[in-house]
Amino acid sequence: MMMKNFKRIKSLIFEAKKAISSCDKKLLNTVLDEIYICLSKEEKLCSTLMPEIMDLGKTNFSYYNYFIRYKPFDFSPSYIYIKKAMLSDNFNDFVSFLKKFISSPGKKDSYMLFFSNFVVGDYKESFFYLKEYISKCQDIIIDDICFPLRRIDNKFQLHVSKFSLSKMPEDDYGKMYKLYLRIKSGRASIREILLFDPPNSIPWMNYFKGILLMDIMHYKEAATCFKKVIKAYPQMLEPRGYLSEISFIESEKSPDHKLLLYDYKLENLRRSSLSWFASLKLFSGDADGAMKFLRDKRDPLSFCWLGASLALKWHYREALFFLDKAISYEKEDIEALIWKAHCLFFLGEKEKAIFILRKLLKEESQIWPLAYLCAFGGRIYIERFKIELCKFAFLLKKIKPNEGYLLMRNIRGKDIRNMCLKMISLPYGLRREENIWLYFMLKKAGFLKK
Repeated sequence: MMMKNFKRIKSLIFEAKKAISSCDKKLLNTVLDEIYICLSKEEKLCSTLMPEIMDLGKTNFSYYNYFIRYKPFDFSPSYIYIKKAMLSDNFNDFVSFLKKFISSPGKKDSYMLFFSNFVVGDYKESFFYLKEYISKCQDIIIDDICFPLRRIDNKFQLHVSKFSLSKMPEDDYGKMYKLYLRIKSGRASIREILLFDPPNSIPWMNYFKGILLMDIMHYKEAATCFKKVIKAYPQMLEPRGYLSEISFIESEKSPDHKLLLYDYKLENLRRSSLSWFASLKLFSGDADGAMKFLRDKRDPLSFCWLGASLALKWHYREALFFLDKAISYEKEDIEALIWKAHCLFFLGEKEKAIFILRKLLKEESQIWPLAYLCAFGGRIYIERFKIELCKFAFLLKKIKPNEGYLLMRNIRGKDIRNMCLKMISLPYGLRREENIWLYFMLKKAGFLKK
């Protein structure tokens, strides 16, 4: 009987893939309902088949995106509703499927219950499961706690932010998430970020403030926040990684391995720390040094950095192999996509590169794709690039008023093209859009002047 159900579900997964390819939402939901019924009859098959089901459509909660650090994961048939939610086109359907996930029988991860209740607006339940997740889980993915909407569609994020602020409780958790939602809806000020004071009883909230401080380039205050998190959670990877990034940004020296390459108990954290340290070596211009820490070529976390390292060493075809693998695991891996366009330009495949970069312009990412398009794509992108520089200049005036300004006035198109070429050709293997890294690269390319 189990083998019969296994074959039936495998055939249904094939039908679901065809429905996704043909954009037939009605058929897809019917097939997923059939899969739910089959798995409910034979729950033992969930551990074998659910990873493939979660990967359908390569949504932001696909198996290799979100669950990469959770393998093996304790799935139940109820996760079909998470998949249906992530494949939804409108917010009402999205919320409806999350409610079905919450109410359906079967085992559920406490993080997914925190997330689902957060989106539907039941904060009492959401914060209950958040506390359970933190107390039980050995490997807390802190970004998913502090920024729970980061993996869903931007228009859904705005919807939650707009309608949830008034319902947020006034306790310590509520204050943090109210600030988070105000930032998402564009209502928060720099002063609010600086005044937010995480309680001593919840030390991981310092990570939330540290990330916000990094974004406004208050490095020393951010470093203090990350140190508080490390003191309370020495096995947590992310604060160590960002503290290492701050150290590199401030000194521009080769990154210190002692902070990031900690004696982690979990193998996945050791692997992730090697990948992160390799990225910092790459950012410092040491592609050979980075590759020494990227020896496990089966690790999805290393694929983008392997591709970037090889691109810096002019091995473009080999680089594309790893960049395509990175993109297959995470369809919106913007850095991998930009590096892929980089390789295609230098291989003479200009049209393919421009196609990738134009698609990226629809995302939040702007300056890096425009830098390539200005360098290789022609004059039509120069004015748009200047607009993005003006926006960044306005931000700098607010957060770093005494440290520099952008050279945008009276710059000829030819000069912008040459500076973009310089920015692309610099031996720093980063294509990040965070403010601190844009500031770093724009300064190196000559767009910033004291």
